[in-house]
Amino acid sequence: MPLSLDRLDGAWLDISPKPCPVSVPSYGHINTYVKVAILVARQLPWTVEFYLHSDRSVPAIDFLSRCPVATQIEAIAGAVRAYPPPSFPPSQMWHVMSGAMRGLYEIRVRNRQTLHRLFCLLDANASAHGLDRPAMVLLSGGTKPVGQAMPSDSYADAAAYRDRYNASARRPVVP
Repeated sequence: MPLSLDRLDGAWLDISPKPCPVSVPSYGHINTYVKVAILVARQLPWTVEFYLHSDRSVPAIDFLSRCPVATQIEAIAGAVRAYPPPSFPPSQMWHVMSGAMRGLYEIRVRNRQTLHRLFCLLDANASAHGLDRPAMVLLSGGTKPVGQAMPSDSYADAAAYRDRYNASARRPVVP
């Protein structure tokens, strides 16, 4: 299913129940990524936003539209959103970054011998900068073979997007 900008507020995230080998009492068989979201009470609702680059491109959508595991990435984003950030526990699928990438998170999915990463930031103060509520902002992504380093330009782009986003009085997101 192609991604579309006309679906707002994270509605593009398909977090509907899917078959899973793990059984959860009274919930039946559900997607592993969604299980956490169902079992945890929601607090302040967060929104999912796409970063809008100054050239009007949307790097996260560009990445997801060509990513073979976009559905899995979307499910993880939905689970993180439903379990209010930053409380979602660090794991193999949701990772806090450090060093030059401080302030960013990555959604991680492995498909055979390829690793796919979607870089995100969490903006708890988004409402002070023109958004309705706290936001999980999807910035950009990258893909790499297992055992090799992520291309440095993928990290550099994500860090630049983070810096531009944080420096803007009105957050640069897709309207």
